[in-house]
Amino acid sequence: MKRTICFTVIYIGELKFFERFFSHFEDEYDIHLLFIRPDDNKRRQMIEYSKENRYTFTVIDYDLGGNRRGEKRIPVVSALIRYRKHIKSARAFFNKHNIGRFVGAKISFTNQTFFREANYRGIQTVLVQRGHRPPLDSYVRIKKLKPLKRTYAFFIDLMRKVIEMITFGPRYAFTSIMPSKVGAIGEEGKTVLPERHGFDPKIISVLGSFEHQWMIDLMKKIKSTSGYRKNILKKYGIDEKKKQILLLSGRYQHYIDARENYTREEELEILRYFEDIVKNIKSVFSDDEIQIHFTLHPAEKNIYEPLKKYGVQIHGIQSKIDELIAVSDLYISYPVTSAAYMAVASGIDAIFINFSPLQELNKVAGDFGITNVVTDREEFKNKLEDFKMGDLERQYDQNHVVKNSIDNTIDFIKSS
Repeated sequence: MKRTICFTVIYIGELKFFERFFSHFEDEYDIHLLFIRPDDNKRRQMIEYSKENRYTFTVIDYDLGGNRRGEKRIPVVSALIRYRKHIKSARAFFNKHNIGRFVGAKISFTNQTFFREANYRGIQTVLVQRGHRPPLDSYVRIKKLKPLKRTYAFFIDLMRKVIEMITFGPRYAFTSIMPSKVGAIGEEGKTVLPERHGFDPKIISVLGSFEHQWMIDLMKKIKSTSGYRKNILKKYGIDEKKKQILLLSGRYQHYIDARENYTREEELEILRYFEDIVKNIKSVFSDDEIQIHFTLHPAEKNIYEPLKKYGVQIHGIQSKIDELIAVSDLYISYPVTSAAYMAVASGIDAIFINFSPLQELNKVAGDFGITNVVTDREEFKNKLEDFKMGDLERQYDQNHVVKNSIDNTIDFIKSS
């Protein structure tokens, strides 16, 4: 009987990342996905996508924070009851499934109990870094907890530890919530990940971005297999007579205040930001020269329908960013996105832009291999002119690309 490798997934972007791993494990393991979320749009997206692709998954209802409608809440007591229930959910999950590997891309309050349960049972726990975290000073509007709330949070944490000790015993209570090993994208991970998450530097290995080798292999396949290329061109309605420009949505607003939902005024501000970028592109190219493709971030809703009046094709969660990059002539995005790893590895022309208030995001551009971030509209139009004339200088350094990153990652997960 096969053991199971479980991937704990927070949102659909991570699911699409991990599904690339499946073929490397399916001969040895059964594949299982774990979604620990409240009943929200992100959870529904993952469930729908998994059903369409016939993936096996489990949904754990995460309700440690906030109130359910109509539910009475007793301060402290309700939080502790929910926490105890969450631990029991983790225990029941591992009792039901013969887990041999437990893998995630992030440690969060939703899944750390499951990492602890796996560690408690001696199951190999692995974290694979999927994307780069921006510097802490990017989160400029995140408010610190007020003293009273900090005191309450400290007290709740203390009482949770008491619950763990009494209900599940001291060995469980002092079992680590950290993964047993961490795969970092680059050398900077050995500094950033311990600072941000408290990981022991000794458990961190540098693997390169999984996207590097994935993109290199995809570019080779598209160039060598005409039928495969034709299918992708047809899938996205691409006119080969025109230059293909791919523009990515950049959720810089998320770094401003770390919210998922915005007011209508804020949505209009975000829309205008990208509308201005499209206008910049259209000022350089005629409709006969280009097709513009716009991809949504997997976690955001579509507020971009007005861009269609400029002839922009909008792609949602059913699209695959790697395929779009592979058949594009020019890639445009802000610097802090996992897709930048693909763009750099692909070798296509790229312009990295940041016209947002958060110029701090540019600090980590070099970790992706990006050598220039455009912050001025005139410079952006000049770069577009250079691309049009075939004179755009390379905006990134491929020395950061790890050509065997997939092999590194799979071997890392499989190793003891």
